[in-house]
Amino acid sequence: MRAWVVWSVGLLAYMVAVLDRTTLGVSGLEAAGRFGASPGVLSSFVVLQVVVYAGAQVPAGVLLDKFGSKTLIVSGAALMAAGQLTHARSSASVTR
Repeated sequence: MRAWVVWSVGLLAYMVAVLDRTTLGVSGLEAAGRFGASPGVLSSFVVLQVVVYAGAQVPAGVLLDKFGSKTLIVSGAALMAAGQLTHARSSASVTR
């Protein structure tokens, strides 16, 4: 049973990470209109996200070996929540 709980928490963290990477796609049209950005500029942000994600795999593996999966899942979730809150607050302040 404990193994399923641990696996489920890891799966949930992965799903949240994937959803976090797709937030630009949801707000892309609004951002393009608001900032006058072309589709090419917006797509460069998506490519940059993938490059950063790929480049973070080795450091993430080193940190995983050093601190363990529980610590990394909790700290990663907190970091993603902070990023989403920052994104939400900046989007809300622009619409005012």
